[in-house]
This record gives sequence, structure tokens and C-alpha cells, in this order.
Amino acid sequence: MDYSDGTAEVVCDRLNIRRGPGKGYGVIDVVNRGEKLHVIGSNNDEKDLWLKLDYKRTEAWITSLYVKYTPKVAPGRSAIREGSISSRPAAASTSTRPSSGSTISSRPATSNTSTRPGAGISSRPAASASTRPGSGSSSRPATGGSSRPGSNN
Repeated sequence: MDYSDGTAEVVCDRLNIRRGPGKGYGVIDVVNRGEKLHVIGSNNDEKDLWLKLDYKRTEAWITSLYVKYTPKVAPGRSAIREGSISSRPAAASTSTRPSSGSTISSRPATSNTSTRPGAGISSRPAASASTRPGSGSSSRPATGGSSRPGSNN
């Protein structure tokens, strides 16, 4: 990837800015999460990539491990990395032919429900909810099980 012009946003709490590309170089400043830095190059070492900065009119370096790099987009160019997403528009499907075994109708769907006021409404309780004593749940503990608090049996 070309790191010749872009922005690095700090994604860790604090990041050292160094005099050169490596931990052996002295720290010249420390930046905080969310700060954006102007990248002007890199050391081109994909295993230990360091980004060169134009920092306060001085050449400085940061590790790439704790930043989100965004390349500068030139007019008429795309910021999408090559090969990650196709730049060609997807072909629009304009076929109205149904898939095998199905049909398309332009008539509105019909249903078997009545449009009379109050049709299909009942004031009787649902059949699945019984209110008779002894017909379902009970507030008594189950027999044969443990009634000790905290038991998961």
C-alpha cells in the first residue's frame, strides 16, 4: 500500500511519536486517542511497518499497529484498496419473468376474512387457557424434587 499521503488516527490511549522508525529511536512527543496525524511516507516494512509523519514541521515516526490509516483521495480517484471491491456497477436485474414453478399476478391478493364490522371477534377466552382448578399449573412444589433454595434440579 502507498503511504505517501494520508491520515493516521490514533486508536490507543497514548502513542509515542519517535525520531525514527523503531523503538530504539527517542520519543519526541506523545499523542492521545482520536488525534489525527499527517502521514507522508513509511519504512515499507510490512512486518514492522512505521509511518513517517510531517509533525509540527518535523519528520517523525509512529508504529502502524495503533493507528487507523486513511489515504488521501485525489480528485477522480477511489480510496478503495485494489482488489477489495469491484468498481464496476452491478448489473441491474430487470427481468419480470417468474422463477421456475411460480406465477406472477397483477390482481390484488384476496383472503377469506370478512369485512363485516366485528367479524371474527370473540369475547370468549381462548381454549388453551384453562381457569378450572387442578387443570395445569400449581403453586405447590413438585413431588420428588428438591425444595432446597438454590437447587437447580
